[in-house]
Amino acid sequence: MVRTIALMMLALLVASPAAAAPSAAAEQTFGDWRSVTLPGFWSVYTTNESGSQLGFMCTKDLCDYYVDLGRPCVANQTYYVAVSAQAEGGAFSLICMRSGTGPPMLFFTPPAVGERRRDALELDGAIGADVIGIAVAIDSGFNVARFSGAGARDAVGWVRNQAANATAAPK
Repeated sequence: MVRTIALMMLALLVASPAAAAPSAAAEQTFGDWRSVTLPGFWSVYTTNESGSQLGFMCTKDLCDYYVDLGRPCVANQTYYVAVSAQAEGGAFSLICMRSGTGPPMLFFTPPAVGERRRDALELDGAIGADVIGIAVAIDSGFNVARFSGAGARDAVGWVRNQAANATAAPK
């Protein structure tokens, strides 16, 4: 339950990177990836030509990849996705999280708090490719999206470091 609440809060924050305007001056860029930073929250994302986003986000307690295809999905429903990127890829499950009035967000099924799972490691391998392809079958149709991987590995590493440093900081 805590994990679901944390993801819903993340969905609200990431639904509109423009909503994070106070951090605009601190935005980092990593190739085709940009950062969004709020207190206790770090995210990087890339946007393709159709406006879809692929991103990675962390709080002090939870990290996960997400994809925003701008297509309707059913809240709390699980969807299946194929990810391909040069020699890496695999099949993953996603969960739809509504973000208030924002667009639907599909999160890669989250692990327990503080736990890294096998499919996140596989996705990490795909993130290093030049082009990352994602195919999702959702209720309103089949969606295929391609995203730039330029800078993705550095961007994801930066987010993980920010979260790890915040977690290690004295309270």
